[in-house]
Amino acid sequence: MRVILFRADQTRHKALAHSLNSKGYLVAQVIELKSNKLIPSSNLIMEHFKAREQFEKDFFSNIASHNIIDVPIMTTVNNINSKNTINFISQINFDIAITFGVSILNTDTINALNNKILGIHLGLSPYYRGSGTNFFPFVNNELEAIGYTLMHLDEGIDTGHIIHQGRAPIVLGDSIHTIGNRNVQSLFIDIIKLIDFKFDFSISKLQSFGGSNRYYRKKDFSEQSLRTALENLNNGLVERYLSDTSNMNARFPIYRNSLVK
Repeated sequence: MRVILFRADQTRHKALAHSLNSKGYLVAQVIELKSNKLIPSSNLIMEHFKAREQFEKDFFSNIASHNIIDVPIMTTVNNINSKNTINFISQINFDIAITFGVSILNTDTINALNNKILGIHLGLSPYYRGSGTNFFPFVNNELEAIGYTLMHLDEGIDTGHIIHQGRAPIVLGDSIHTIGNRNVQSLFIDIIKLIDFKFDFSISKLQSFGGSNRYYRKKDFSEQSLRTALENLNNGLVERYLSDTSNMNARFPIYRNSLVK
């Protein structure tokens, strides 16, 4: 399958591009640079983001450090749905698009991509939607709600039909950053499997949005929420999860595509 990748420009996003390219699937990239980055408001938050960046490099820099050649690239700043993007798309022969870390695609862009878009959500939808969806489970004492969702992208925020979901293993001594990056690693493996077997968008699960589902925005991340997450870890959050993993995971059932063994 020929893939056009819409991505942000952090190490994990580059790593997915290299993973797809190494399999011969990547035919083009649209890279969105964002100028409205979060400005840390305290030393604790600054340390958190520095650690996140370093852990991401530790996990992925070995596969994200080389240039990808002979693959067309378009770069945009805070303007993923521009006419330039649509013109670029029209010149690419592709089967599907994958989005990872970019802004919401509008109707025109979705239509230009023939509505064949695999959206990556770092979180388990519909239980956690929006921003920080693999962070706030630490705040809410719900490690069983950490994972990833691959969905048939629509115009909503994490609302498309679910193609596949997964959870990476959690181990003793884990932190917010190690759990998060291990989930991304598992996500990459599953994406490649789906593409290897030429997955069908029609094989999916309709999401059910009930009152227990949580929706977070960037403004919800604060020093207090970070302190709560770290306190929960220090108070045995991982140990409690590991002591009853199966029953806890059952609280948040996930949809596994039959192509991913």
